[in-house]
Amino acid sequence: MAGKKKKTATKKAAPKKATKPAPRPAIAPAALVGKSTHDLDLVFAGLAEPSALQLNGNYAGNILAGGLLDPVVPVAKDALNKIASTFWRGKTFTDGSGSNVWFDLAKGLRLITYRVKLAKSHDDKGRVVQLDYDIPENLPPLRLIRGEARPLGNGIFLARMLFRVKNDWFNVIYFTLVPA
Repeated sequence: MAGKKKKTATKKAAPKKATKPAPRPAIAPAALVGKSTHDLDLVFAGLAEPSALQLNGNYAGNILAGGLLDPVVPVAKDALNKIASTFWRGKTFTDGSGSNVWFDLAKGLRLITYRVKLAKSHDDKGRVVQLDYDIPENLPPLRLIRGEARPLGNGIFLARMLFRVKNDWFNVIYFTLVPA
């Protein structure tokens, strides 16, 4: 059998499995403090769209910045944030609805309610968890408010409060929601 070459088995490479994109790293709420509305707009636009209504229970709120606060000098902006944070503690969510919590997150006053759903953002830049204040339980001026939230990671959300004037939405404020 001289001169004959042995056949060697060649292994075919296994087909490569499709890989999922790496999850986006969580953004710490502290990294957002002091950012302008423009910077927070960019962060919000870059966040992953929610895939489900992920908000349930009590969430502590922390005001970051907003369109109404941008022209205010930093010292006054900090004072306004502290005053607002003295009264507004966050939000509570249950079965597709929720309300703002005032004075104490666990036992505080629940006022100004909203319906919670997945919807397009006001600027058509993807889906958000929408807090729709246009419900009969609210006074007419409050029905012009809409909240939008996207996950930052680790159960924390970046949210913005918008106010409608005619057919335009204006960003009033950005805030974080952290599970309590």
